[in-house]
Amino acid sequence: MDRNEQLMKEYELCQQAAQALEATIWQTASLLGIGSAGGIALVAGADRPELAVIPAGIVVVSAGFLWWELAQRWYSVEHVRFTRMILIERALRRRGQASYIQYLNDITPMGMGRERFKRFRLGTEAEAKIRSRHGIAPREAEELQCLNWGNYYRPGPRDVLEILRWLNLTAWVIFAFFTVLG
Repeated sequence: MDRNEQLMKEYELCQQAAQALEATIWQTASLLGIGSAGGIALVAGADRPELAVIPAGIVVVSAGFLWWELAQRWYSVEHVRFTRMILIERALRRRGQASYIQYLNDITPMGMGRERFKRFRLGTEAEAKIRSRHGIAPREAEELQCLNWGNYYRPGPRDVLEILRWLNLTAWVIFAFFTVLG
């Protein structure tokens, strides 16, 4: 097996491992959500829910925050896999999805809504620096931007999952509030 074949095999393995980590993150998030909803249902059906709501809420919300720490680690490992994919693409002297995603991430500011992003444009000098860093020719960059302009949304699953843990906390606080006062 020559070097290019070895790199392509490693690329495939990195991609599979990253996909497996992403699946693990979403599956565990789903279990946490189902467990939280089940916990609320269980407490609501108890004879004295006002006694159980605080301890149950603390356990479930703590599990959510602990899960988030684990997910952060999984995302870090996933990032390493994507970074390795970019390095393999460079070693093979061809750009693939990992390089393009990284390039689009670099030209897309975080926290910018879709409508504002459609009107946004980096300065020519800043775009040239980013293109140079990723080894993307001006014409290729222009094609990427035309294909993705206004459709590329940088915030990803990680942002959604972070919101979900706060929604879980909020749901338990509201449930506890009405259970104790009700």
